[in-house]
Amino acid sequence: MSKIIVVAILTVFVASRAHAAPITVSAGDFLTFNFDLSGATPPPPYSLASMNVNLEGLDVAPPPCNGPNGECELLDIGEWRLYTELDGAGDLFFVYPVNLNATFQPEMHDGVFSATLQMFDGSITVDPVACGVTADGARTPDCPPAPPPPVPEPATMTLLASGAAAAMLARRRKRRARTSPDRALVSPSSSR
Repeated sequence: MSKIIVVAILTVFVASRAHAAPITVSAGDFLTFNFDLSGATPPPPYSLASMNVNLEGLDVAPPPCNGPNGECELLDIGEWRLYTELDGAGDLFFVYPVNLNATFQPEMHDGVFSATLQMFDGSITVDPVACGVTADGARTPDCPPAPPPPVPEPATMTLLASGAAAAMLARRRKRRARTSPDRALVSPSSSR
């Protein structure tokens, strides 16, 4: 009796977040995600482009974790591959294990690329989206907001103010010493 192996092959076209939905991917599944931001606002080219996987349900072995950097072994096994064209065509430019959260690659700057995900063991849920950022900082709708500029902590501001006050005081004393040479020669003990 021959065994029949069923492999689910699914192609998902992702043009904007509104059309995407979380997809559960199980062992034996092979999916292709197409990203085409050519009609997005702002349009490509982008100075920074990314694919965010929005991964859920990744299983890892319980501690103790014996990986080289103390990480635990993945129980869900799979592989992401990114290509320069749609439908897994063009040049392969990035390969990563299933636990990919996001990637920023120069080959994505034109806003058109594809990603394949092949699961070998286990099951995960993904909801991949692409986003682009132009040189002037404009972002496509699926990009997370730009982080706010860092705000100095109060101690830093106090230190800067103290330094500025000390510099002004030193300048004032130096100016007084230049304008009245007699004061510079008088010591506190001789003024009694």
